[in-house]
Amino acid sequence: MAVEEEMGPDELATHAQQILPTTAKNRIPKRKANRQPWISNTTLELIEERRNLKAGGITQDKILYKEKSREIKYSLKKDKKQYIEDQCKEMEEIHAQHKDHKLFKHA
Repeated sequence: MAVEEEMGPDELATHAQQILPTTAKNRIPKRKANRQPWISNTTLELIEERRNLKAGGITQDKILYKEKSREIKYSLKKDKKQYIEDQCKEMEEIHAQHKDHKLFKHA
């Protein structure tokens, strides 16, 4: 569309509606969601697998999708528990070294 003067307002509007989404999709980067620090890579892989199932259509794989969701919930609980235990262990080690100022910074 080199000559835009020949186009009417309606044609320009439809042309813009066609061009803007594709240009925005190509130019604007996708934002990555901020993940919690306690989520492990294996759990993130499970989440990605479930996302792929959903993108493929969950009508035929509802049972598999629910199974993945259960696995993710279990894995998230396990990861969070492990993260908290590691934090507590680290704080106990700092306390044993009598570095209370560091302990309060950590908490």
